[in-house]
Amino acid sequence: MTTDLRVLRQGDWARWYDSLMLAFGGVAEAPQERQLWDDLTDCERSLGVWDGDDCVGTAGAFSFRVSVPGGAFVRAAGITMVSVAATHRRRGILTSMMRRQLDDVREWGEPLAVLTASEPAIYGRFGYGIATRQAALTIDSSRVRIDAPAAARDVRLRFVDPAAAAERCEAVHLRMAGTR
Repeated sequence: MTTDLRVLRQGDWARWYDSLMLAFGGVAEAPQERQLWDDLTDCERSLGVWDGDDCVGTAGAFSFRVSVPGGAFVRAAGITMVSVAATHRRRGILTSMMRRQLDDVREWGEPLAVLTASEPAIYGRFGYGIATRQAALTIDSSRVRIDAPAAARDVRLRFVDPAAAAERCEAVHLRMAGTR
């Protein structure tokens, strides 16, 4: 079997995405969600493995910044959309994509590659590991109270347009992320 690992071409996105959806259960998404993923996918940061005209492997990477202790922001690659077609598993496709992707991340000058995986045990061999554990807490709200500072009395709340809210939330995030 000969396959071709290459950077995703814009004209191949639909077949690439269909392959990804099939690997994750084959459930078609609503047209607006599909369009959102088309808009978000950076083809130059995405890989496809092709067996002839069939896409049999997918991997993508988003570029973003992560706040780290001390208040600094570090560039990172958010690894996503990783799949291998069931017909092509155990043939080295995942290994070739992950190696290529980590090489690309290094070339992009991003010191971090982060991944939220549906099956985390698969990715340890590529250097990924658990960064945090989740905790769930239940607080009996009848036994607590909010003690707002006096300055909170001067806070004005109002509804805003979702587009404006996104911009404002981003500004708050950038201002506060470096302080935690």
